[in-house]
Amino acid sequence: MSLIAEVPSGRYSLCPAGQYQVVCTEVVDLGFVRKTYRADDGTDETRNVHEIQYIFQVNKVDAETGKRYTVRSKPFNLSLGQKTNLRAFLLQWRGFDLTADEQRIGFNVEEMVGQNALLQVIHTTVGERTYANIGGIMPLMDGIPPITALDYEPQAASILEARAKAAAERAGSEAPAYTGLAPNLRQPSTVVEAMPHIAPPPQTANGQVHSDGCQCGTCDIPF
Repeated sequence: MSLIAEVPSGRYSLCPAGQYQVVCTEVVDLGFVRKTYRADDGTDETRNVHEIQYIFQVNKVDAETGKRYTVRSKPFNLSLGQKTNLRAFLLQWRGFDLTADEQRIGFNVEEMVGQNALLQVIHTTVGERTYANIGGIMPLMDGIPPITALDYEPQAASILEARAKAAAERAGSEAPAYTGLAPNLRQPSTVVEAMPHIAPPPQTANGQVHSDGCQCGTCDIPF
């Protein structure tokens, strides 16, 4: 799961590798994007999928800015089927799977905003760039006091603007590649049903197999 730190100046400040206590500060509605999946019969199927992304503030200060690092999860399909990446991520984060009620009525993904976790950040170099990726996430251990966000600046607008611009450039057009943005996540769309979902195959680039969720410039829209 790839995470790239952002600072208000617009430059990228990579969160150092290590294990950190973090607090979830935001869940971003990325809207709909077209993805290709490999069906059971071996054929490719293109769908419009709704994606979200979690933003975390790290309990470590960037000496250059005087502010805490922020890191982001990879984009998740807004689906909680048994084999979906979002469900696996939430299980690792919370320490338990969906409850019976959550499986019956759905799960509000915004409930995780304000929640703490222990996050393992690792660095992966692809070409000339280095990326910060999640090596693992787990609940806070007993006895560790939770932290709250400090001087956090919401990132949703800048993320959506940068992704739309990058998608348009890739498509050779001024129009973004998205089929439309979903309603704000404070609307009922935050509740995601635990429905079946087909996970995408591993991505490859230049003969190299990248890890699931890699957000390098080849595997994902950079910003």
